[in-house]
Amino acid sequence: MCVGSAGAEARDRIVRNVSGEQYRLTADDCRAAVTETVGGLRELAHRGEPLILSYASDEVAPAAFGRPLIPWPPTST
Repeated sequence: MCVGSAGAEARDRIVRNVSGEQYRLTADDCRAAVTETVGGLRELAHRGEPLILSYASDEVAPAAFGRPLIPWPPTST
């Protein structure tokens, strides 16, 4: 694939979060943000009060913040 200079400029303008796409979920008084990377829970709040330690959308999760702590089934090929 050949990319000209216009394509390179457009590509440089795209801002990507290091934690991938951000998905916002809301229900009643609850608000959550889930990241594409490892399906992490970045934010969880009830009536505006945080229920977990969160991190900014443009940061990588510190330590294991928001990471699912469940066994993941092995994938077969």
